[in-house]
Amino acid sequence: MKFPEDIEYPELDPRKKAEIDELHGRILAMQAQRHDQQRPPPPKFKMEALRKLEPQERSAVRYVLEMHLRECHEWEKAHPGQD
Repeated sequence: MKFPEDIEYPELDPRKKAEIDELHGRILAMQAQRHDQQRPPPPKFKMEALRKLEPQERSAVRYVLEMHLRECHEWEKAHPGQD
């Protein structure tokens, strides 16, 4: 997944980042309780849609998508050959 380089991605507001991180932590805790060990689905997002968002919204979307991509890669490393 490549993010358009001609779009501005300002530093994410620390409060917004903390909110996203808190929500993400809750999601991970819920998955752990359910023993959900499935491969995270690859993110689907139309990059051109970023152009319609405000700069801080773009940064938040990029932060979430990059986090999800890291989780997908980590899962693949931990579960080689499983799809």
